[in-house]
This record gives sequence, structure tokens and C-alpha cells, in this order.
Amino acid sequence: MNEENKYSGAEKTAEVCMIWPQSAANQMGKIVDQCRVTDAIMATDARISGGAPLATRAGFVAEELHAETFNLDAILKDKDVRAFTDRYSNSPLGTNDPVNDIAIVKDGQQVQGAQLKYYKTGQKTANAFREYGPDGKPHYQETDSMVCPSDQLSDVKEAARKTELKNQESRPRAASVPSEKCNM
Repeated sequence: MNEENKYSGAEKTAEVCMIWPQSAANQMGKIVDQCRVTDAIMATDARISGGAPLATRAGFVAEELHAETFNLDAILKDKDVRAFTDRYSNSPLGTNDPVNDIAIVKDGQQVQGAQLKYYKTGQKTANAFREYGPDGKPHYQETDSMVCPSDQLSDVKEAARKTELKNQESRPRAASVPSEKCNM
């Protein structure tokens, strides 16, 4: 089945099914459009299909899947927010944005940013969130949410809290990245 016809069955069903209200058909069209956008990104982005290490490519795939599932959920709930990675043509993020992997947009304005990290252990994931930039400031200090695998969430929060307590007096900058920013 070629890419162009991949979703044609779903669209045809939405168009001809007389028992579906028009709103359901419109919703199905938005869902199909979202799936097409993600499929196109996954098929054409060199960072996903290129020669980078598998872990790096998997990270880019995770970003796309998080954005897509967020958007599909928003469509189903009739919410007017959308998630964008830097690979969306109308994304507010620059290519390889240094702070956010995903931007949540409402009415054309970014309302939230998220950084995703998926390492082998919760401790390694927590360490990645604590990276410093060349200016000596916490690299992800300006992000709104830090997203990690759900099975690592308690370990990441615990590691962040330990670092916060350990550094409160001796290194207040290191303690300034709160553990409550960690999300699943």
C-alpha cells in the first residue's frame, strides 16, 4: 500500500457513513491529517532515518510520537492546543532547539515547552536533565516540563530531589532546577 492511499479507507468511511454526524467526520479528517504529518516526518527526516546511532534516532522518534499522541488526544477532546516538534513546518521551535523538544501551542502562541530524555536508567535520565550549557547555567532551566519514561519517573524525581537538597547551600544554582518539573 503506498503512502498516498494509506488512510483513504478511513477518509471514505467518514465521508459516506450517514449515521456519523458531520462533526465526527470532521474529527476523523483531523486525525487522518495528523497521522499523515507524523508519517511524512518519520519517512523523510534524516535524523530519524539517517546514520545516527540507534539511541539518537529513537529519541527523535519518541519526540514525534509524543507530539502525535498529544495532538490526537486534543483532537478527540476538541481542544485547541497542539504539540509541535522542530520538524513541523509551522513549529515555533528552531531546528534542534537547545531547550525544548516539544512546544505546546494555543492560538499561535507557545504556552508550554517540554524536554524529553530516555536513558537506560532513571539515574542516567536524571543526570541528562541536569546537564549544564557552555555558559555554566543548567541547560534545561527554561523548559516547563521534563518528560521521561513512566517506569523511571520515581527514580528521576528522587534523584532530582537528592540533588536539590545536597546543593541547596553549597551550589544554589544546581538546586534551582525543581524536582516537580519532572513528568511522564
